[in-house]
Amino acid sequence: MKPVVELDISAAHLRATLRPAVAGWGSRVLRKLQRKPVEPTQAAALTETASWTPGATRAETLAALFEAGAQALQALRARHPSSLDGSRLVVRTGVSASYVGVAPMDLSSPSARSEQQLRAVAKAVTQEAMGTEAAAHDVRWRMEASQAHLCVITLESALVTGLHALAQAQRMALASCQPAIVERLDSELTASRRRRDARTLVWTELDPSGGRHAALGFIRLVDGSAVNAWRTVTQAPSDAGDPWLQPALQRFLIASGAGLEEQVVPCAWPAHTTQAPVPAAAEELAA
Repeated sequence: MKPVVELDISAAHLRATLRPAVAGWGSRVLRKLQRKPVEPTQAAALTETASWTPGATRAETLAALFEAGAQALQALRARHPSSLDGSRLVVRTGVSASYVGVAPMDLSSPSARSEQQLRAVAKAVTQEAMGTEAAAHDVRWRMEASQAHLCVITLESALVTGLHALAQAQRMALASCQPAIVERLDSELTASRRRRDARTLVWTELDPSGGRHAALGFIRLVDGSAVNAWRTVTQAPSDAGDPWLQPALQRFLIASGAGLEEQVVPCAWPAHTTQAPVPAAAEELAA
C-alpha cells in the first residue's frame, strides 16, 4: 500500500506531510497465520514546509504556490527510502481560498431536495457572500441533519486545477481537496449532536507575515447541525494587536442569537505554526 501525502495550504505557507502506509486487513491476517509473530514497524511521518511571496495577481500567487508545493514534495521524495510514485495526495485549504456557508431552507419535501433547486440555492449563497469572486469557485453542498439548512462549500477552481496538475507532475493522484475546516466541522458536529449544545467555530489562517490573515470565517452549530455561517474580511492585525477579530465575532454571535453560554471554538490554520489569537467566550463579549 502506498503512503499518503497530506498538503496543508494557507495563504502563503504550506506543509507537506508523508504518512507511512498502514498495514491492511490482508497483512494482519498474514501475520496471524505465521508461526512467529512479526511486530509491525511504525515509521515516523516526514514533514516539509515551504512559503512563497504573493504576486501582483492571483495567477502569479498560485504559480508561486504550486512551485513551493513541488519543492516540498520533491524534498519528501529525497528523504523517503522508496518511490512515492502512485501515492495519494490529500489537500486541505484555508479560508482565503475557500468558503463555507449555510442557507436556511425547508428540505423536507422532495422538490426542495432536487439537484436543480439545491444548486440554485448554493450558488446564490456563494454569490451573496463572495460577490464577483464566487464565479472563480467550484460549489458543493450537503443537507444538514436538521433538514432545515443547506451547508455550502466552495473551492477556488484554479487552485483545484493546478493541484491536479501538480499531483500528475509528481506522479501522484489527487485523492481529495477540501477546506481545512471541513474535517474540524464534522468532528464538532458529532460532538454537538451528542451533547445537544450550541457552539461557534472561528476559522482563521496565517498571512505571509505569520499573523492572522484578513479573511475570517464563522460557523454556528446547534444540536449537530450547522445553522449559520459568515465569511468576512477585516484589517490585518498589527504589532499592536488584533482589535478587529473580537468585534467581528461579537457581531456574528448577536446576529445568530447566541446565548451567553455559547462555546467559541478557535480553528486556526495551519494549527502548528503559531499560536493563533483565542477569541473571547460569548459571556466575555457580552459584558
